[in-house]
Amino acid sequence: MKTGVVVALIVVGALLLVAARASGQSLLGMGAALLLVAVFGELAVYGVEGLSARVGLSGYASSVVVNTIAVLPELFSALALGLRALGAGNQWLAEIALLSVLVSASFNFVVLGLVGLIARGVGVAEETLHLELPLMRVTVASVALLSAYAVIEAGLGSIHGSIRAPVALLVAQLVFWAYYVAMAVKGGLGGEKHEAPRGWLVLLVTGMLGMVFSAEALAGSIEEMIHSLHIEHLGEAALAVGVASSAPEAVLALLATRRGRAQEATGGLLAASSTSLLLIYPLVYMPLAKALPMDAFTTYTLAMLAAILWVTKRSLAHENMLDAGEALYILVLASTAMATLAAVK
Repeated sequence: MKTGVVVALIVVGALLLVAARASGQSLLGMGAALLLVAVFGELAVYGVEGLSARVGLSGYASSVVVNTIAVLPELFSALALGLRALGAGNQWLAEIALLSVLVSASFNFVVLGLVGLIARGVGVAEETLHLELPLMRVTVASVALLSAYAVIEAGLGSIHGSIRAPVALLVAQLVFWAYYVAMAVKGGLGGEKHEAPRGWLVLLVTGMLGMVFSAEALAGSIEEMIHSLHIEHLGEAALAVGVASSAPEAVLALLATRRGRAQEATGGLLAASSTSLLLIYPLVYMPLAKALPMDAFTTYTLAMLAAILWVTKRSLAHENMLDAGEALYILVLASTAMATLAAVK
């Protein structure tokens, strides 16, 4: 993306955001904030690519780092919304922040199913599977354990509304995710170093700071939108927030598939889904844990996501690909998970 275009998009986004706040148009403000999140996220990705070239990070390892940066806007948005709700004593809004993370993970699988159907089956490279399959196994196990813990606690007679996810398991998820990234970077080091684009460090810092600012603006716009549209159902609000925060990634994945790059799109979606559950969910939940117990819908959705991940992992491990039938199955399961969340009152 050319510098002039980037600057123009940032200026347009900022002006729209100011106009939205002045006029009270929450949907305009949300659109402007999403535009800024996408632009600053793109700058951060360019910065990471420059860093990868500078240190000689090659192959899929570079994609892992880039994909991690690409999902940070979702983390910042959910955290900003959750902390804003916590400060205002608004438990309903805090629940929306947490549920939106699960919606985003489910939506990634919806898009993965669509990618597989559009491409009529997607093969996945060995290098991708070498890193992603162990991470998916850990994600399946940890998410299933979270669901099982809630069910067992409820079965043992815990008071309704008092079940909290065990901190030790959430910390273990973060450790697993950090180990995955460390192994990816370690495996990718030693490649041929290339000349990094000029100003890559400025792009990286500007992108990261811009994403934090944009996420805060997005959280404020979301809160205003929910009030202005009189959305009373928790699930509907979480669905709107989760899909909106994941929409840029989804569009890019579908466009890449139409251009014959379904393998790249699949790798990115697998990484994004695991990162949502192993990194974003624990980081968003831990500050909100005292205010947010694990309810039946959260427990069910976590179990559904574990099942979808298991189906995906099994297909990739046995055949190194997702065929169209499996893609349809994943699409149906993920859509069911989202529909269930949308029904939350």
